[in-house]
Order: sequence, then structure tokens, then C-alpha cells
Amino acid sequence: MKSKIPKLRFPKFNDRWNTKKISEIGKIITGSTPSTSREEYYNGNKQFVSPIDINDSRYVEDTKTKLTELGFNKGRFIRPFSILFVCIGSTIGKVAQNKQGCITNQQINSIVPHDEFDCDFIFTLLEKYSSKIKMLAATQAVPIINKSTFAKVKLALPTFPEQQKIASFLTAVDDKIQQLTKKKELLEKYKKGVMQKIFPSTSSGQAPEIRFKPALSGAEVDDDGNDYPDWERKKLGDLLDYIQPTDFIVNSTEYEDSNKIPVLTAGKTFILGYTNEEFGVFEEPLPVIIFDDFTTANQFVDFKFKVKSSAMKILIAKEHVNIKFVYEAMQMIHFSLGGEHKRFWISEYQFNKVKVPTSEEQQKIADFLSSIDKKIDSVNTQLEKTKEFKKELLQQMFV
Repeated sequence: MKSKIPKLRFPKFNDRWNTKKISEIGKIITGSTPSTSREEYYNGNKQFVSPIDINDSRYVEDTKTKLTELGFNKGRFIRPFSILFVCIGSTIGKVAQNKQGCITNQQINSIVPHDEFDCDFIFTLLEKYSSKIKMLAATQAVPIINKSTFAKVKLALPTFPEQQKIASFLTAVDDKIQQLTKKKELLEKYKKGVMQKIFPSTSSGQAPEIRFKPALSGAEVDDDGNDYPDWERKKLGDLLDYIQPTDFIVNSTEYEDSNKIPVLTAGKTFILGYTNEEFGVFEEPLPVIIFDDFTTANQFVDFKFKVKSSAMKILIAKEHVNIKFVYEAMQMIHFSLGGEHKRFWISEYQFNKVKVPTSEEQQKIADFLSSIDKKIDSVNTQLEKTKEFKKELLQQMFV
């Protein structure tokens, strides 16, 4: 029999944890979407929440849809700081809390805890066991955990004072995660705004709003006090060469975190895993841009690596070209795939034009943007460490 005593506890708490069904913990309310044809249901002061409004944050984001307190809403109202659990659809198992009174759609079961249970603790409890609860979903076209099955889920929990102690501590950890997440978002927004001012539209005759380095007169000058020349429009193919990835493809996809060589993709996943294959590793020249030939997704890489697929190009800088500058300029290109499935670099993408300054100004811009990237990476490292810290706490503070 599994012990009902957690490994890690606060001092003076010694009681065994008791098992309760979710239906014993609180009232379960299944949502329902009011008809959009009934104008009186909308534009009020209550939030309407659907699974799309539940993300990685603890609390539901502000939604654009507001509902009145009339008619339909009276029987479906969810009081603040209840727990919202997605029980239907592709995002089944997602869990959040609402800071304000809300109503949900039918994909969400909400738990409104009874007075003898701490709302914040129950949220963390559901968050901890969401993956196991998710496994109860019926196997059908649209996965679903019906209300009766959800109500019978059993969870172990301590006395109310210990619930409060645990909840207070973990809420502080969540607040730290939220602060770091917000800081990262603000830095990313700042960089995006700066890039819009540095990289002018290639279709316009506008000069960049930010230049390096302004003299007292306001003119753009180099380190010797001379004006930098105007930027020139150039094709990406005139700035970058490419290397086929064939020699650097990994043989085995049995990755282990303990291995040293990262296996990359140009998509959002970026690092697929780590291999122990030390042959066929791309090491020079670095940095490079890896470019997915079919989707045009791309990533800046300044460390040795292997790749999984031949469906990419490894882009390298030509002489007097700063590859970091070109990579950032590429992020401002709006390229349509047009529904076609083909290799785009040679056929189309290399003919995109970007405005390019002298190599000296390229370097200054690259260094400036890299300094922002380092700040973002630093905050992200703190964020990931805090998330890992919380994960370890959940493993040890619950039974």
C-alpha cells in the first residue's frame, strides 16, 4: 500500500493524508456556451473562458468575451479562485484558476472547493495529477472525461492548515515563475520593437530609424567620426552560401540527455535530443543558420551539432558579411509558401532582398541585438530552473 505521508513536509505536520473524491472536495460545475444570438448574455462584467484561454500560466488570461449576470449565467457562475480543468478535446488535462468570477464552455469542469479545502492547494493538487487524470479519457474521436468519471477521481490531501502552508509556499513559487515569464515577454517585445526600427521594409525607400553611431549633430558616423554610407538592397544569395547537411545526419535517434552532441531541427523544437555520435559533427565555420528547405523555418547556431534530416540547408556567411545581422534581417521577411511543397532556398528564398549596411555597422547591430538575446537567455534560464524546482517540489510534497 502506498504511503500517505509525503517525503518533504513542513515542521509540526505529522498526520497521514486522507483520500477524497473530487466530488467530496467541492462542487463540480460543467460549463455551457450561451447562444451568441442572445445579445443580453454578452458584454457584461463576467469572463467567458474556453480551453484556448488556459495556457502555461497558473491564472486564466483576460478574455475578450464578457458575459452579463442575467438568465443563463446564474446556474453556471464560477466564483473567483476556483479550479478549471479541461475534460474534453485536444488540450484535455490543462488546469488553471480564475482570478475573477467566470463562466466556462462545456469542455471545462470547474471545481468550487468547499470551505474546509484551500482553493490554491486544490489547484496544485489537480495540476500535479493532471497527466494521470488525463489517462481516464475515453478513447474516441474527441477524447473526453465525463463528469461522473471526473467526480470519482480520488486524491490524497492533508489537513486544512497543512494545505494552507503548502499552498502559500507553492503560490510564491508560481508568482516567481509568472514574474520571470513576464520579464521574458517584455524583453522579447522590446527586441521586436527595436528590430522594426533597425530593419526597414525592403519594399520602401525608408532609412532605418536606428543607426550606429550618432554624432552630436545627429548624423550617423563610424568610430572615426565619418558618416556610415547608406544601406544597400542585396539578395540573400549574395550574402550567404550554403552547405548540404548530408554528411552531418545522425544515424541513430536514440537520444540521451547525458550525451554531448545536440541534434538540431530548424523548427521550433530546435534541439531534438543529444547523440553520442562524435563523427560527422558540424564544427566549422560557426556560427551558421540552419534553414528548413520546405517550411523556411530557420535557427541561428553558434555551437557544434548534427542534424536529423537532409531537408535543410546550412547557411554560411560570405566575406565581409555578419551572419548574425543577416539572420536577424531574415526574421523580418514575410514569405508565403503558397501551399507549395518544394525546396525553397534555391528556387525562391535566396532571391529575397534585405537592406545591408557596411560590415562595421553590421557588427554593431549584431552586437547590440546579441546583448538583448543574452538578457533573454539569462531570464529564460532562471525561468526553466524555477520550473524545474517546482517540479521537484511537487514530486516530494505530495503523495
